[in-house]
Amino acid sequence: MLSPDLVLDRETWGRYVVLKPLHGKLGQDVRLLRIEDVAARYPELTLDGRRLMVIQPYIEHSEDGYPTEYRVLSLFGRVLYCARNRWGAPRRPLEEIASDPNGIIASNDKTFGRVRTVCNDPEIIALGEQTHSAFPECPTVAVDIIRDADTGRLCFMEVNPE
Repeated sequence: MLSPDLVLDRETWGRYVVLKPLHGKLGQDVRLLRIEDVAARYPELTLDGRRLMVIQPYIEHSEDGYPTEYRVLSLFGRVLYCARNRWGAPRRPLEEIASDPNGIIASNDKTFGRVRTVCNDPEIIALGEQTHSAFPECPTVAVDIIRDADTGRLCFMEVNPE
């Protein structure tokens, strides 16, 4: 959680971090910041402490320059579908986005259009199923997953149990 006294170590967090409202919707108010700018923007990002913000390390997840994420929807632990979603336009350089107070970074933002296709990647599907197992009381679970462009490692970014 973002706090006014938070100090981020560049070696641990990297050059950029992503901040998003705890109770966000469709990428609204998700921001990319240089770690050295986080403290100065605390009042603005939290609406003077009235809005809780989550901070995450930025993971490069563009494929051929287009931010890409996967959505796995499961019912009682069985995958109903896996979709690959990517922006309809290439992403601007990170420094430009971080310098823009309204810079768009959320993978699920629709400003640039979205291209959705079916994905049958067994590794992504398996992570979706595994993630659902953490929520056995929920009949349906939607998991948002990205692939680290540098390492190939999969990371789940958000879970929406219902």
